[in-house]
Amino acid sequence: MTEYLQAVPEVQFPRIATHCQLHRAEADLIPLAISRGWPLTINFESLPFRVESLHMYLRQIISGEIESPFLELAVKAWEALGSRRVQSVLHEYSSFHIEQPGYYGVQGFHHIMSTLRIIFDASGAPLRLPLSNEYLLRKALVPEVAKCLIAQDVGLDVTNPQVQDHLEDSRQFGFVFFPDEDEQM
Repeated sequence: MTEYLQAVPEVQFPRIATHCQLHRAEADLIPLAISRGWPLTINFESLPFRVESLHMYLRQIISGEIESPFLELAVKAWEALGSRRVQSVLHEYSSFHIEQPGYYGVQGFHHIMSTLRIIFDASGAPLRLPLSNEYLLRKALVPEVAKCLIAQDVGLDVTNPQVQDHLEDSRQFGFVFFPDEDEQM
């Protein structure tokens, strides 16, 4: 590796390290994904339409008609820490995993968030006090949308505990296989 790095000085080490990390992850994650039925390709162009189809369901979560463990956690954190601390870099880092939409990865997160911002006008009137709209979207609605999408994909009801398992278990897979399009090699 050292000889390679010296022979190609324009290739930056972090990029090489990321490339090697990706190949190591592929060896473990692809067989896991196949065994669990997770998609190896995703039609991200259809994602906004799928998210839009959940509009009324998400409205019921916001209004409290449908219970959401993600919304409950978001409200508890907001009330316990206050608006500044709960949105601080330290807290965001410790709770970032909640925003990861399972095997939809970073690309899925971007499509889901941009669609939610359009549907709910994130800069408009408060959707659910005391939360800021942005915090509500990221910490409650993104994971709820991910659960719904995964439930549709695997043919289960969104309340089935296996859906939550798929969401949690596939986060690393999604992060590695569907990274930010701007950061792909």
